[in-house]
Amino acid sequence: MAWMRSAAILLVLTAIPACERAAARASTPPDPAAAAPVSRAMLGEGGLAISGRDALDRLFEAPEVTAAGQRLLDRLGDDPSLAPLYAGFIQSLMQQPALLQALLTIADEDPGASIESLSAQVGERLSEAIDGPEFDAALDASLDHLLDRPDVDAAFERLAEATIERGRFTDKLAALLVQWQNELEDVVGVPMGDERFEARFEAHLADSGRQAALEDLLSERVADDPGIREALAALIEDEAVFVACATLVTDVISSESFVSDTTDVFAGMIVGIDAEELERRVDRVLVTPATEQAVIAWLERIMAAPSFGRLADGLGALLDDPNVQAELYGVLLGTPKGSAA
Repeated sequence: MAWMRSAAILLVLTAIPACERAAARASTPPDPAAAAPVSRAMLGEGGLAISGRDALDRLFEAPEVTAAGQRLLDRLGDDPSLAPLYAGFIQSLMQQPALLQALLTIADEDPGASIESLSAQVGERLSEAIDGPEFDAALDASLDHLLDRPDVDAAFERLAEATIERGRFTDKLAALLVQWQNELEDVVGVPMGDERFEARFEAHLADSGRQAALEDLLSERVADDPGIREALAALIEDEAVFVACATLVTDVISSESFVSDTTDVFAGMIVGIDAEELERRVDRVLVTPATEQAVIAWLERIMAAPSFGRLADGLGALLDDPNVQAELYGVLLGTPKGSAA
């Protein structure tokens, strides 16, 4: 997510015949509510069009974003105010019965092993498990379960709505709808000023192929836009984001069952539980009321961060790109911009 560009591109569009005809017609512009469904469709449910895994993978692999993320992680790891939290977590972890039982199991498998040898075996098993595909799959599945929780899903919807508002998405789309008025009225079947226009236009957008194409318009560009990468890096390094992340870490680690549930995961890795059981245990760590509330609070703090506005501006600025506008025209009207009627 991130956004940047803007300006005199609308002057270019006025040279396109379809836009000239729409401007000359001068009928009632649509209520901004008519453009809202396009905004939501382009962002996807909960902003998934700009936060889908493929787009995010490419975005976070950008050098400036990777560097900013590493600096944030280093700061979280080294922050003096968090040191007592980490120390207390490790101390509690080592005292958990499940972990002690796992260590005894390892010792029983190799009765003559020294303490150093047993410690090395435990470290090796944990490293292999944490870096392995089964833990990745369990973590992905549990994160999906967390994101599907109603309150968390609603929080991501608020994030998408905040992005739409801050990036002036709906205003920009409403202006484009006016420029394409003639063609849209032909497709929808009623004038823009007609009270039936909004409902019919939304039904027109409901086509699954059109919905997918609208989402692809942004998701294909987000990860490769230099302005968005720079804005995301700036957001990650925003002091407000560090505070939000530090608070998230504190809230999660301090939650009632986090230590015992995390211990069960590590103990299972040491003794070699199967993938299904590993997923169940990771679920117990991540999909809890305390974690839900911590994630929701984190999102609210991210939205309040000063750099979030720059990110939203960058996304909104994608709509100023004539190529994006031409593709949007084709998706909405079923024909490439500039084609013969």
